[in-house]
Order: sequence, then structure tokens, then C-alpha cells
Amino acid sequence: MKKIDGVKHELNPMSLVALVLSFVSLALVTSLFFIPRDDRVYSLFITIDTLICLVFWLQLTSDLLRSQNKKAFLKTHWPDYLASIPIIEPLRFIVWCRYSG
Repeated sequence: MKKIDGVKHELNPMSLVALVLSFVSLALVTSLFFIPRDDRVYSLFITIDTLICLVFWLQLTSDLLRSQNKKAFLKTHWPDYLASIPIIEPLRFIVWCRYSG
């Protein structure tokens, strides 16, 4: 485990999966701007994105339950919970930019 600014950072399989799913979700959400809403592909992308959001929400909830200080965890990760709600693309872009920058 590596400590950066007093925070433990570790690279584990779930972190890698989360990274890949983040990029997939970002690509899906971006492509939704260019696909007509009545297209079947649009519905498929919404479904896949919703499943990805569910995975993120389950991971966050699992981390919250394992957290020693739940109040501090929620103070830090509340934007992640909001970003795990499907169909609010602008908020999700903002949260994604927060972590990628």
C-alpha cells in the first residue's frame, strides 16, 4: 500500500475494474448525445450504463460499510454517490473531471 498525502492508495483488481468501467460509462454517456432517443442502441446504452452505475453504487456502499469513520467517508464520497445515479450525465461529467484532473 502506498501513502500519498497521508491517504492509503492501493492498486487492486476492483480499482482496475472501476477504472475501466468509468471509461466505458463515459464513452456510453458521451455517445448518447449523438444517438436518437428512439434508437434501440440508445436504450441498450442506457441499460449498460445503469448496470455500471449499480456496480459503482454497490462498491461505494461496501466501502462505506467497511469504513471506520462513516461520517468522514460520506463527507468525502457524497459526489460519488450522486454520480452513481444513472441519467444525470452533466453531474457525472463534473465528478469524473474532479477525479481525472
